[in-house]
Amino acid sequence: MVSGGSCLECSVCCKSFSNRDSLKKHRNAHFGIYRYQCKFCDKGLFNPDDLISHESWHTGVMPFRCHICNASFRYKRVLRCHMLKAHQASGSQT
Repeated sequence: MVSGGSCLECSVCCKSFSNRDSLKKHRNAHFGIYRYQCKFCDKGLFNPDDLISHESWHTGVMPFRCHICNASFRYKRVLRCHMLKAHQASGSQT
């Protein structure tokens, strides 16, 4: 976080960010610089979980699996939500 409550601004579009990492990711997107590249199309992503989810659209694979009930999900965040709603609420975490 930038001290004093000041914001960092993108020199390309003037969008403001509260930390340097977010600004760097945003600026890299302007110039097409990504850490992870889809092997099926030209899409670039910053996060490995986002890459897995994106590539699952090409393959039809649901890569995130619940270790309790074996339900499959395309997105890790949906699996987390499933775990909270379906298993922690009922107390079954085995």
